[in-house]
Amino acid sequence: MVLLDSLEYEIGEIEEKWQPDRREQVFGSDFLRSVSLRNIRGISGVVRFDWPITVIGGPNGSGKSTILSVCSTAYGRRRIVGWGVSRTFTRGETHPLQPDSEIAFEYFDGSSLRAAHQPSSCRWACSGNRPRRKVLYVDFFTYPVARPRHDLVIPDEEVSKGISTEILRRLSEVLGTTYETGKLSTVHKHKTRGSVRLRQLQRGDYVYCEHHMGAGERKVLDMMLALENISERSLVLLEEPENNLHPDAQRGMAWYLLNVCRRRRHQILLSTHSSEIFEALPQRARVLVTRVGSDVEVVQNASCLRTAWELSGTIRTNKPLILVEDPIAEYFLQEILRRYCVELFEGAAVVSVGSTRDLRELVLSFRANEVCCIGVRDADTGESLEEGLLSLPGDGPPESVLLAPSNLERAENYVSGIQGTFERAKASGLGYQRESTRCKRIFESLAAQLQVEARQLVSWLVLAWLSDSDNDTEARSLVKKLQGLLEAQ
Repeated sequence: MVLLDSLEYEIGEIEEKWQPDRREQVFGSDFLRSVSLRNIRGISGVVRFDWPITVIGGPNGSGKSTILSVCSTAYGRRRIVGWGVSRTFTRGETHPLQPDSEIAFEYFDGSSLRAAHQPSSCRWACSGNRPRRKVLYVDFFTYPVARPRHDLVIPDEEVSKGISTEILRRLSEVLGTTYETGKLSTVHKHKTRGSVRLRQLQRGDYVYCEHHMGAGERKVLDMMLALENISERSLVLLEEPENNLHPDAQRGMAWYLLNVCRRRRHQILLSTHSSEIFEALPQRARVLVTRVGSDVEVVQNASCLRTAWELSGTIRTNKPLILVEDPIAEYFLQEILRRYCVELFEGAAVVSVGSTRDLRELVLSFRANEVCCIGVRDADTGESLEEGLLSLPGDGPPESVLLAPSNLERAENYVSGIQGTFERAKASGLGYQRESTRCKRIFESLAAQLQVEARQLVSWLVLAWLSDSDNDTEARSLVKKLQGLLEAQ
């Protein structure tokens, strides 16, 4: 079983290689920085790749597979043909490409490639040449479930190649079991001259081939063999690699992808429905896609996979949508609404979406699409009523407001000894220059040392904060502004 320390180690090692003065040397100048889609299967938007691994999450039908498919065409040396959009469709079906369909790629070295679809010739007009790079695209059909076969003959002189001990060790880490040996054997087909390669593993006293492996076991093994044997610095595209894996193995898969990225310097893009994989990767590696009517919204540096489900569900039910930056801001605002406006607390959805920039862009886009939406940014950002943007109370990030010495003193009435625990937790914030990052680390450590969930800690601290009359007035003022903006929509 993969532990949190192992994940943090791999992330830290990649971060060192991703420093501005090293990243181009380590990962190559042809690293894919972004892709822009216009009217490709109804999708228009830009996705940035801000880290060597990018995980794309979102509801079914949001466009994750389309994004990966398009990215598979960003380079000249690739294993699939076409521009990532199938030309096969049946009569009466909406064509995947519109007359103004366009794809644009940007690369690490500043170069770009733009391709516009030409309906008259069913071809793409490219402005520039694609750089050459090996691409591995693993979709749902790459590793189908192996079915028992009765036409195979094992020769007297079996031709086999051993699977390395390093691959077996990593396979054991991901799946949480021990594999002693493994090999790839060449086996002949009965009454023909053909042959196939069979994978074999030994676990304990048992040796078995792929026809007797679990679907997840075989898929992970095949994926590892592919990622270990493809050229270094390749572009690897994975569609939902968590399929057939239990949650511990999904977290193990996240660890392996970090590990192979660090060692072999691959750029890895993957789609997922797994919160284990999504949230095991750093926030800058996460992208959410969700549909708003016929449009697709892209959220960079997303806080958690739950955001996609909440956004999609709220939009479909037409509930008021209140966007905030992160989970602590979400809990902070919910506690205020719980005490001062039960109607909004029960009837509106408060959803954390990530950075200040993404919050503003989503609010503007949702409001343009007639979605009832308001943004509440951190207090150090300010408000813009004409854009539907308010600010949380206080004078800084919510963690900073709640962990202020005066508020911790008031919180002693609700949590005995919290000030002393806070002094010990402060060590976790050392080395972080940004106040918001430092306070987040301290807040996480404080909750862990008090052995409570973050939501419960916020509840106590907000209760203490509201016991001050000035803070109480500020919170009531925010609620009135929220009600006014929602009524105006």
